[in-house]
Order: sequence, then structure tokens, then C-alpha cells
Amino acid sequence: GFDDFVYLVSQVDAFVSVDTCLYHVADAFDVPGVVLFTTLDPASWIAYYPSTTGVAVPRRAGDAPLHGKGRGFADEAAGPWGWDRVDVDPLIAVLRRALDQRRGAR
Repeated sequence: GFDDFVYLVSQVDAFVSVDTCLYHVADAFDVPGVVLFTTLDPASWIAYYPSTTGVAVPRRAGDAPLHGKGRGFADEAAGPWGWDRVDVDPLIAVLRRALDQRRGAR
């Protein structure tokens, strides 16, 4: 249930997620993370979450951006998305910096 989900999120050191409720819950527990956005502009959604970094997932070459064109799982069908081109090394670096900052604050 949702209570179990909230508990699990409260116990993690960091997270990587697509745009879901996970980062909203994580923020309540000051858990740092990276959120991957497809159709929404990350800056518009992450502004109030200081320990969360938003990353725009690229469309494939030649496709127009879809920021602001919709929300939800149905939008994934509008792909194709460049999931295979997402470079995880910068995401890991962001998580490491966030964890270091969190440790320093404690």
C-alpha cells in the first residue's frame, strides 16, 4: 500500500525516477534524487524541490520537443524517446554530490 511505499522512500539514500509521485514523497524526507522528464520542462517542476535534480530525456534526432504537450503514461506512446541515449554517468555524479551535501548538513 501507499504507507509501505512512503516508508520505503523514507529509508533510501537517494533515487532515480521518472516523473512520478516518488520525488514528491522523497522531498518530504529530504531524500536527494534525479527525476527524468519526457513531456514536461524539468525546471518548471523541480523548482520547489531543493534536493532533486530534473533531467529532460531527449527525443530521437529530428523529432520536435514535446514539453508542455501533455502528461501521463499515454504520452509515452508519442515517442520515440531517447532512453537509450540517456548518459547515466552525470546522473550518478548528481546523486553523489547530493549525498555528500546531505551528509555534510547532518
